[in-house]
Amino acid sequence: MGTGKTDSFEGGAGVVPLAEAFHALDRQRVDIDNRLASLAPDDPAAHKAWQDLQTVVAQLHAAVRDLASAPAANMADLRVKAAILGTLLRSEVGGRGQVIADAERIVLTLSITDDIANLADR
Repeated sequence: MGTGKTDSFEGGAGVVPLAEAFHALDRQRVDIDNRLASLAPDDPAAHKAWQDLQTVVAQLHAAVRDLASAPAANMADLRVKAAILGTLLRSEVGGRGQVIADAERIVLTLSITDDIANLADR
């Protein structure tokens, strides 16, 4: 299974491509979680799946950081960022397990508040 990367989006990336990368990576994370659940712990494929999961989670972290760094140019971008923040918060509350650290969620939250202030000034 290939892993998505956010590297190609760095350097002035727009919110929508970053959000698409986040969603693709999150789908990969869920697929790997499901694959791991079906494997015996001593299955050699489990070790590979854990490595894949570690890579995808690191890329998810990078996607959230990149998204927080990307300013919302308009209300549509702001909605996209808010939807991702909602996804992250619901994953913790819904018992699906916390994948993104509190600090990264806070940085995204602050980015959204900055975006609101900047868009309101226009």
